[in-house]
Parts: sequence; structure tokens; C-alpha cells
Amino acid sequence: GSSAFAESAGITDIKTSGVLTSLGGSAFQNCIGLKAADLSESTGLTTIPGSAFSGCSGLNEVKLPETLKEIYAYAFQSCTSLEGIVLPDSITLMSGRAFYNCTKLSSVNYPLNWTSVACYDGNRTSGCCSDGSSYYLSPFVGCSSLKNIVVPEGVTAIPKHAFRNLSALSSISLPESLTSIGAYAFYDADGLTNVELPAALKSIGSSAFAAVSYT
Repeated sequence: GSSAFAESAGITDIKTSGVLTSLGGSAFQNCIGLKAADLSESTGLTTIPGSAFSGCSGLNEVKLPETLKEIYAYAFQSCTSLEGIVLPDSITLMSGRAFYNCTKLSSVNYPLNWTSVACYDGNRTSGCCSDGSSYYLSPFVGCSSLKNIVVPEGVTAIPKHAFRNLSALSSISLPESLTSIGAYAFYDADGLTNVELPAALKSIGSSAFAAVSYT
């Protein structure tokens, strides 16, 4: 349930079984002694809820199941020891601020099936804000070490708000398969100075590159 193990400083490792199908919000919040969380065998787990591992400042290893679909706001907020994470290609939705202020996070892959960014106003996926609202931010906002992203071949669309306000981002590699970039996708990602747009690109959403110089 919610906050089931929150503030349990003595927990150092978590390994879940195939029986686990859900986590409560804030389940392991502020477990500052937690160093490793292996959820990979929990193939029935499709959602990491809001604040599930928020404030786990010692967490430096996370393994996610290949069936995961959604990661919600603040799920890994301020996991300041986390340097890298492999996101399953099964992920379709990540909320703004999912990895908020993970200041050492420098290695993240782009999930092939990622199609939407939810606003960070709770676990809602739509209808809470207009596109221009400040409640929409990148899942990686505040990740000050995340400077490079490679979008893999096969991806045809970058969702709205994907890298919005991700000021640390200085390099993005886009695939030849890409045909559309959503509104506000790189809005105020002011560390970018040059973006090579693929020849197949047909659509760029409103304010997608506001405050960014691109070619």
C-alpha cells in the first residue's frame, strides 16, 4: 500500500518476485539506506506510482521489468546517487518530474514505445493542464548531468514535452525514422545549440524548439 516502507532507513536492497503486480504511492519514499532495487522479475508490474522511490538518496542501481508501461511524477525524485538506468522499451508514458533532481543521472536510454508525457499534477494522464502549462515538464528536469540523448532508429514521434526545460541537455541524436516532434518537446532546453533534423521529418509542434537554435 501507500507509504508501506517509507522512511525505513535500514532497508538496503529490494528484490521483488513475479507475484508482485502493484506498488503503492510513496512505497519506499525516503529510504535513505536503499542502494539497489531489482524489480525485473515482477512481470505483472506495469506502473511505478508517484514518489515510489522519492528521496532514496543512496539508490544507485535500479532494474525494471520489461513489461513496465508507466512511471509517474516524482517516482525517483532526488535519487542523487543514481548514475544510470535502463528504461524498458515497453514504457509508453512518463510523467513530468519522474526523475526530478537526479543530479548524477547521466546515462538513460530512450524507450522505443514512449508516446506521452503526463503533467506532474498527480497521477493524471490527460486533461489536467493545457499544453502551455508549467505543469508539463520533462521527466528528466533537474537532471543536471544528463547531457546527451540518443533517440533510437524505429522511433517515429517524440512526444510533447519530452525534454521540456531540460537545460543540461547539450546533444540530441535523432533517427532517420523520425517523422514528428511534439509541441514543447524541447521547449527551453537552452543547452542545445544545434539539432540535426532528419530528412523524413514532416511535423514540428508548436513551441517545440522555443529558446533553442537549431538547423
